[in-house]
Amino acid sequence: MKFKRYVHYVKNFLLRIGGNIRVAIEIFFTNIFRKNSIDQAYKKSLIWIKNNTLPNQGIITNSFYNKTCHIEVTGYLIPTLMEAGEIDLAKQYASFLAQVQQPNGSFTARDGKEYVFDSSQALRGLLSASKKWPNFKPFAVKTSDYMLSLIQENGRVPSMYEGITENIHVFMLPVLVEAAQVLGEQKYFDAAKKSLRYYKNQPFILNKDLLTHDLAYIIDGFIDMGEIEFILPIVKEVFSRQLYSGKISARPKVNWVCSTGVAQFAIIGYKLNMKENADKALEYLSKKQNALGGFYGSYGILGDYFNDVEIGWTNKFFMDAVHLKRSLEKNK
Repeated sequence: MKFKRYVHYVKNFLLRIGGNIRVAIEIFFTNIFRKNSIDQAYKKSLIWIKNNTLPNQGIITNSFYNKTCHIEVTGYLIPTLMEAGEIDLAKQYASFLAQVQQPNGSFTARDGKEYVFDSSQALRGLLSASKKWPNFKPFAVKTSDYMLSLIQENGRVPSMYEGITENIHVFMLPVLVEAAQVLGEQKYFDAAKKSLRYYKNQPFILNKDLLTHDLAYIIDGFIDMGEIEFILPIVKEVFSRQLYSGKISARPKVNWVCSTGVAQFAIIGYKLNMKENADKALEYLSKKQNALGGFYGSYGILGDYFNDVEIGWTNKFFMDAVHLKRSLEKNK
């Protein structure tokens, strides 16, 4: 097993050197010469989102698959765009989601398969849009009911992904709580609380060895469900490996970084009043940001999470973290 992992790392290293020279050069010059402030990085993040939005649709899948729309990211970008003041773009995204919603209320990914997690994040966007434009409410109801139909009696929501922990479904639960509030249906709240009990009692629900992106989904979901004391030890453990630069390794005992995970832990830091850690994470990402405002999924020679394509979800969580930072500074 160790030998196979070693071969994988060597292969990845050679690919990075041989096939991604452009990436390496850009990262080098970014580290040496670019001195982005957080506010500058925020503005560039928004520009990247606008420049990588498909006409009359949503955000691209990534900078390689740039002709197809990423449904999940399109969905959870809507509240981000609303807070950024990009109302027309948020409405465009919501209108696109309404057009592509499946008859059963689900949403499909680029592979044509329906995924409950992706659907839940589309719902996050539809709920945000519904508060301003009530015509989106019927679409939100359909997706909420679709999610409800998949929750088992014990609260479990079986995963439709391969190779991604089912535990990220904790991040869906606050969406159901919001659905209960926006749509006035207690059943969504009750379902969220039932699933919360199930996942909170699962062994290794807070697995420190997970990719920071996936771990942050779980932690953030628990925070928004009011389970701060439950997640506090693992958050402190992750931040204990944060370097002075703000870098947080993608997993323990690796040197590469998942950019999305760093942005998400900035959000977690602000929610838990760990402002110093959160600020450092944002400063780190601001310096890593690519010239046109995008972010690679990972930085570091052995990084294997979208290491040579720009992904929109880092921009989303980076902007959300800045929104939280500004809100805290305004209200202090």
